[in-house]
Amino acid sequence: MKGTEKAGGNGTGQANIDRDIFELMKSEMGVQTLILLGGELDQRNLVGHRIHNKPLTAFDGRKFLREALEEFLDAAVYLRVAMVEEGNPRGLESLYARTLQLAAILKMRLAA
Repeated sequence: MKGTEKAGGNGTGQANIDRDIFELMKSEMGVQTLILLGGELDQRNLVGHRIHNKPLTAFDGRKFLREALEEFLDAAVYLRVAMVEEGNPRGLESLYARTLQLAAILKMRLAA
């Protein structure tokens, strides 16, 4: 995962935050999962950079938790349609439920 070097409000650069998150994810999910997704995350960063003509940067005025909630809700809609298209295959229902749970957690955090 590549982050920008812009410093956060507490003096910790984005790169340091990315390293901390990487270490947490590595311990939770394993290195293979991170290797699998690392390139995808970098690609999403590049797509966003091309669309907005600037890198994703903390403290740019956007409400990132709200945007994350919207993205989780989008993912839930896509998963629900995929379940219909694929005849509700096993495994997708738990992924759909987890996506809704994560959206609910974000919603509660935003309401606090």
